Amino acid sequence: MRGHSSISTRSGPASIGGHDPINGSSSSNLQSNITRSMRHAGLVLCCITPKYIQSDNCLTDLRLAENLGKPIIPLLLRFSAWPPEGAPPAIKKTLAKCTDTVELYNDKLYRQNLPLVIDRVRKVLSNHGNSRDVTLPPLPKNGLTRGLTLA
Repeated sequence: MRGHSSISTRSGPASIGGHDPINGSSSSNLQSNITRSMRHAGLVLCCITPKYIQSDNCLTDLRLAENLGKPIIPLLLRFSAWPPEGAPPAIKKTLAKCTDTVELYNDKLYRQNLPLVIDRVRKVLSNHGNSRDVTLPPLPKNGLTRGLTLA
């Protein structure tokens, strides 16, 4: 299956035995950081690409979000049918529960839908008693800029 691997890519292509000699980090440290960050997050923005949706990392991230009871907002960064065709059944099952999918895979959709993402993030955070404000980064005239700032 194209894009599918039973080996985690989180440690990067230069890793040796789960250790990245260039950055001095290991895949277990990265997963610990992801877990810690997700525990403290009010929600999870799941950035979907065809390759990511086939990966073990996607399944790990979605299971962690579900186990922690975090709301998930899927963001489509590449064009893909929804629900995603060819995704492993466990990933399809989790994503089928997500009704707030947002398409951001080109400049037009990004500019049009980023305010929608901000609005959905605000609603989820306010529903969970989180008072953090979400600000929209300035959009450049040329090209995409990805990122949300939580203040």
